[in-house]
Amino acid sequence: MSLQWKFMMKRSSLLLVTFFVGIAPTIAQSNKVFHAFYYPYGIVIDSKGSLFVTGKNNKVIKISPSGQVSEFAGSPNGNAGTIDDYGTKASFRDTRGIAIDGQDNLYVCDYNKVRKISPAGLVSTYVGNGNYKQIDGSLATASFNHLHNIATNKNGEMYVTDQLFDEVKKEDYHTIRKISKDGSVSTLRNTDGSPIRINYAGGITCDSEGNLIVCDQRSRCIKKITERGKVSTIAGKCDFQKWNPIYKEGSIASALLVEPSGIAMNKTGEIFFADLRMHRIIKVVNSRVTTIAGNGEIDFSHSNIGGYAEEGYADGNAKSSLFDGPQGIAFDRDGNLFIVDSNNKCIRKLSNGGVVSTFCK
Repeated sequence: MSLQWKFMMKRSSLLLVTFFVGIAPTIAQSNKVFHAFYYPYGIVIDSKGSLFVTGKNNKVIKISPSGQVSEFAGSPNGNAGTIDDYGTKASFRDTRGIAIDGQDNLYVCDYNKVRKISPAGLVSTYVGNGNYKQIDGSLATASFNHLHNIATNKNGEMYVTDQLFDEVKKEDYHTIRKISKDGSVSTLRNTDGSPIRINYAGGITCDSEGNLIVCDQRSRCIKKITERGKVSTIAGKCDFQKWNPIYKEGSIASALLVEPSGIAMNKTGEIFFADLRMHRIIKVVNSRVTTIAGNGEIDFSHSNIGGYAEEGYADGNAKSSLFDGPQGIAFDRDGNLFIVDSNNKCIRKLSNGGVVSTFCK
């Protein structure tokens, strides 16, 4: 079981729910959809404003702009499989990262395959022949081990994070595979020719220049990887403190991160990411790291040596809100940020006015 899924099976014994006086939240309900948000993971938004969410339920959930929830693809009962077909006739076995292209086609990391879903709901296997190996090649011959995250760049190319296990260090890590428009799969390499290794990729996105931005969870930092394989640090001090980490805001040179997870960029190229253990939404703007949502009390002396902050569930002013294991995030065309609040099993919305609400649960 991966680091993220281990974390998400944890539940708090206390669930705090508060609302600001004067705010009457309207929450879309998903009661009629079985396990609609069962430890949700990834999220994207299409050109019409509909949300698509993946999670540990082997399906893709669609949420209309008005909040209507439906099963877009995958078995209604969550049964695992690899069937290519329309909508709920199709099946998945491990729906994780999700990306979208300019034509509103969805691409989903499904264990060792990338599945494509058309706007009409047709599910097909885009790449991955089912072998549990990392082999570069054409769409027909390439294989993957265990895919977690996916992102598309301005040229229509895709990047995926592929998990491997280090037998010496006894820990898993990720390599990054590139899926080119010509249908070839390759492994990103450092300038010295060695495969680029990410200690554990929590989320990835691409900037307007085609660079890949990666949340390196175990190194506790955010990295940029150019198309030529040059790796640099955007925020945080990589590998600075493995255990009992400290979260510290400030300049990108001095800031300390704990467990960066889902990541997205707004229209102006500013970076926003979720911190899985600090239960916060954080931005990197003007060379500074700042919390914009989430207020769980941080305990640096807690017995959880991976890092600890108070989890919870509270809507209202962003600086007073509480989350529990935020994962994927995505901006809509109006600048609102939608957040997968995984352990609370719901989708939260951070308005561009600085208010957090529960959009759907």
